[in-house]
Amino acid sequence: MVAMYTSYYPTDMTLDNGKTIAAGTQAQSIAYSLDKRANLDAV
Repeated sequence: MVAMYTSYYPTDMTLDNGKTIAAGTQAQSIAYSLDKRANLDAV
């Protein structure tokens, strides 16, 4: 399974490592699973 999603930061945000994300920033991410037990043909 593969999923793509967008994160939106409406306000300035400081990460734990001290880096700052500016307000209005969008970030695209992808997540995937290598689990072969799922039978996607049945969906």
